[in-house]
Amino acid sequence: MNFFIHLRCNFDKAKAETHQSECPPKIIEEVTISNPQNVQQSVCSQLEDPTLKKIFEELHDPLIPVQGHALIVLSRLLESRDSCIWGHEKLIFEVLTKYLSHTDSYIYLNAIRCLSAMGCILTDKVLNLLLNQFTKCMQTTNKPANPIGITVTSTAGDYDIEYKLKLAESIMRVLSNLGEMAPKYRTEVFNSFVMGSKSSEELIRAACLSNIAELVRLLKYSVQPIIYEILLLIEFHLSQDVSNVVRKASAYLARSLFLPETSTTELPPWIPSDVIRDLHRLLSTRRIIEKDTSVQEQIESALAQIDLCTRNTVFLKPDSPSNLVKQIHILNP
Repeated sequence: MNFFIHLRCNFDKAKAETHQSECPPKIIEEVTISNPQNVQQSVCSQLEDPTLKKIFEELHDPLIPVQGHALIVLSRLLESRDSCIWGHEKLIFEVLTKYLSHTDSYIYLNAIRCLSAMGCILTDKVLNLLLNQFTKCMQTTNKPANPIGITVTSTAGDYDIEYKLKLAESIMRVLSNLGEMAPKYRTEVFNSFVMGSKSSEELIRAACLSNIAELVRLLKYSVQPIIYEILLLIEFHLSQDVSNVVRKASAYLARSLFLPETSTTELPPWIPSDVIRDLHRLLSTRRIIEKDTSVQEQIESALAQIDLCTRNTVFLKPDSPSNLVKQIHILNP
């Protein structure tokens, strides 16, 4: 009899445990998923400035023109460095990162403009984001060459050319605003533009070569570690590229190496003599072979700039009336 009573108690206990496992505590059932709209309202409630609060409200509007207008107003505030931005830089950066991958050009172009305006505030984050996005575009559109040697370009999910050009422009705008800090990002920016110079679109290749010319102007003495790579780029595109626009941009890159920053036009001391020699030979040869008149004009302009810098460096300047005036100082009158 005791055995049956003990067995029944164990059965009731096991049944109670099974019922508890099937019915979880009530507190778990009452947990609800947070609404994204409530999250947006909480973000807007944290903003005290009415202008910035209105911008974030318009950014969450379903209409694309309203979102684009909000980004334009935000870019103006960032460019003017308005006081309402202070303390909210990270929040603005996170929002702009989401709009960077938008499908509408009215949205992502203004988002890129906002990010370039934030270059002096969050330089590392903004520049790394723009460079990664630009590199991603190049890797997506340019596939490896097939056995025949023809480059295959992807059509599905292809990025717009205007989008790539705007990214490259924003990268150079951030660098130009940095001033003397620009050499810190020399390697990353140069490698990205070299990858862009291999694009299948001629406008992208020409834009990347022009951006490298601007990079040379910003770096000055810091261009020495990459000067031979620049010479190889000029030689490759000026000799083998089929596009007249790209060859013209390559000749402009060669000329930009010798453009002076001041009134004194002399050979830049950061360019080795063998680079000057090889570049002069290349331009002289291409001037004879080139058939396009616009490219010929750019090549002749580069040769004239090299000749002017060489003459001012090797030969003495002619005397002028101001140079012939001498001053005599009497120490003991």
